[in-house]
Amino acid sequence: IEELEAVKARMHLSFITNGTYFAGKKDMFKRTVHNIIKVLSVRPFVKVYNGKYSLGSFTMGDNMARNYEKYVDYAIPRLAKPESDLLLVLYADMDEEGLKKVKEHIRKRFDFDNIIFEKASATFALSSGPGSMAIVYFDKGAQDLKLSRMLMSHKESSGPGETFDPLEYASVPEGPKWYEKIPGVDGKTALKNSGSEDNLREMLFVFYDSIMENSNEIRGFYENENWENYTIKVHALKSSAKIIGAEKLSDDAQALENAGKEKDLPYIREHTNDLLKDYEAYSDNLGFLFSENKK
Repeated sequence: IEELEAVKARMHLSFITNGTYFAGKKDMFKRTVHNIIKVLSVRPFVKVYNGKYSLGSFTMGDNMARNYEKYVDYAIPRLAKPESDLLLVLYADMDEEGLKKVKEHIRKRFDFDNIIFEKASATFALSSGPGSMAIVYFDKGAQDLKLSRMLMSHKESSGPGETFDPLEYASVPEGPKWYEKIPGVDGKTALKNSGSEDNLREMLFVFYDSIMENSNEIRGFYENENWENYTIKVHALKSSAKIIGAEKLSDDAQALENAGKEKDLPYIREHTNDLLKDYEAYSDNLGFLFSENKK
């Protein structure tokens, strides 16, 4: 136990988050702060230590390449003394070009032997928002942790590109499981994305708990003809709906995201109300699971 605690004390974990998403989910942000974060497009840098969150720093604006560089500089300061063996990057909804730039900037800070990128869990993606990214590394110590060897060994034992699928090992139920009874949700896809029933229930609650707030924001941007932020919000809806297995909702949001990028206003005006009606219907679709927990 003492050795484990010593290793934990050497660990650094932080992440950059989509401020609007994260601020609405964590009690560390009061409503006033949440509103400021939303208006100024603030991207908080959040430090995690002993299971507690603290706001370390932040950046502002929608230039994500610049935001990621600033976050890397925060997460790995010049005076840091990291163990060079391994740095782990967890990411949500980032493209290959963005990940490549992040890796290049990390190497400018410290030349780690292994920089490993892993797609973050569905729960992290839903609670922190698209474009969120976490960095994990360890300080130098008297003992070499050799974490990269353990990680690579685990990957090799799993086989190239393989992931654990809980459905493959599940016994055949007598009737449909609870997650297969949700209207508009492909339960098996949702379970596969989350990894376990407990994670799935938490993931669905995050989605359920933010429906009306997100829907009102999309409607507000639509009514004010703020097409840039409208497009950002329907992109986020596309991603979160896909994660929970709401494929049609995700596809409809994708179509409106494309229309927003192309400034296809007739399409937007024809289909936005239908999208929001379908989105808000998930309050009823998921209500039998969470109605007692609704804020």
